[in-house]
Amino acid sequence: MTSDNLTTYAKQRGIQLHKDDIVFIRALLSPMDRYQRQDYLKRYFEIWRDAMQSPGMRNAQNAGRHAANTWLREILSKHVL
Repeated sequence: MTSDNLTTYAKQRGIQLHKDDIVFIRALLSPMDRYQRQDYLKRYFEIWRDAMQSPGMRNAQNAGRHAANTWLREILSKHVL
């Protein structure tokens, strides 16, 4: 998935990716085949959206970013080890 496609996909879901987010996602998911990448991205964005909707969050995008990035980093570290 190109950076433009990733940004468009995110925007359609109400998610505001930063350039650093794109670099992070691509670095972790680039070794995977297209189908694995799509599965991880789908879950990544679901986690982001869920965290954005948590009550009491002042900055929903940052809460979503933190939750999704933490999940991705943790799940991939378990599969690599």
